[in-house]
Amino acid sequence: MKKITLLLLLITAFGFAQNSVTVDGSQTWNGYVNAFNTSDDSYAFGFSYDVANLKTTLTSTSVTLQPNFAIWSAENTNASWFDNTTTPNKYIEASSYVENNGLAGSDLTFSANLDAHTINSAYKVVAFIKALDPNNGYATVVNKNIVLTNGMSSFSVSATGAELQSGFIIQYGFSVTGALGDPANETSLGSVVVTENASNDSGDTTNDGVTIDGSKTYNGYVNAFNTADDSYAFGFSYDVANLKTTVNASTITLQPNFAIWAAENTNASWFDNPTTPNKYIEASSYVENNGLADSDLTFSANIDSYTIDAGYTVVAFIKALDPNNGYATVVNKSVTLTSSMSSFSVSALAAELQAGFIIQYGFSVKGALGNPSNEASLGSVVLSSNAAVASVERNSLLNISMYPNPTNNYLNISSDNIISKVSIYNILGKQVKNIQINKKSKSIDVSNLSKGVYMIKYTVDNTVGSSKFMKN
Repeated sequence: MKKITLLLLLITAFGFAQNSVTVDGSQTWNGYVNAFNTSDDSYAFGFSYDVANLKTTLTSTSVTLQPNFAIWSAENTNASWFDNTTTPNKYIEASSYVENNGLAGSDLTFSANLDAHTINSAYKVVAFIKALDPNNGYATVVNKNIVLTNGMSSFSVSATGAELQSGFIIQYGFSVTGALGDPANETSLGSVVVTENASNDSGDTTNDGVTIDGSKTYNGYVNAFNTADDSYAFGFSYDVANLKTTVNASTITLQPNFAIWAAENTNASWFDNPTTPNKYIEASSYVENNGLADSDLTFSANIDSYTIDAGYTVVAFIKALDPNNGYATVVNKSVTLTSSMSSFSVSALAAELQAGFIIQYGFSVKGALGNPSNEASLGSVVLSSNAAVASVERNSLLNISMYPNPTNNYLNISSDNIISKVSIYNILGKQVKNIQINKKSKSIDVSNLSKGVYMIKYTVDNTVGSSKFMKN
């Protein structure tokens, strides 16, 4: 298998650097508790707390999150916490987080895999990116978050450089909100186990990242099920536009399917009468790329809008089909999208996506056939490309070479095709050079730049790519 290291610091179209973080036990993790009154949910007090006592267990590549048991043990005779030794009068939000102010002024994505979610349903577990303003009483001015559920295999949450302003205190991590845990119930109350995102790993496999890209060929397929007993009825390929999936350069809009109702409402295979369907469907829109086999793969995107009716289930997936086993689906990694999510990430390992398998990634919408007269009220889901992943994909296609890096005086850049122009930005996103090239290679004088990290954007065949370099 191949080995490649992906750049995780990229410049976006808006001029901000792009940082990606995941679970990493080598970082310093902090703990904080916010306590609330059980009687009226009002805020009571907050304090720093040891991470291990929260109870958060860190290893080099994983975090295990549990309810807090230490407060029950230590405070069950304290009237500030308990009405009596078995009746708490407070519940808590227990946060475990990394604080890194060097992430300010950059777009930031925090992602990881969910290996287990057995925690009691009374507890809410959240992954977050926060910014606190020290000039405004340390108020939380940015709180991007996603609720982790047992239907998810991974998560991704993002904030922009415009939101994470220079001077803010930047935090990313997890919170567990719920009742104080009785130590006697520790085993039954369960846990959430989160592990590092494979795309941030540097093992012996290629780490491929894909996102929404309208230049790809999207396929459509419908699986139909009987409403009477949920049994599988039949399946067939179907035009993506009729599904109804709208694909643009960097967005996808997913809706219920209306075309089948319009075309088949007098067909007894679909309807008992013109207004009563006897089938519901799973409508999939996906990219098929067998070149992704034998590599770790992460599929991620932003969720810009989620207004689809609650009767529909929308899923993002990575699948592998085995052509030597009747095209059976042998891998199905998925995450159910919800209105509380701002982004998603789903991953599969190279060991799962074996050479020879058919690899697909995309979305499915499962639910009733849509009555065309109800299209407006049934809503949609709008997703957009993950800027960091899109940039990595473009760089690979452009076959850009750039050296030396770090450099003292000159930066040499070359491509197999004509480079139209390059622009160089400092870490704050300010453009410091803009050069017309119009040839396949160029030696760029950077001797007058101050020491530090710079972002370079280049245009090749009307496609924009980006990378970083260090000026010594």
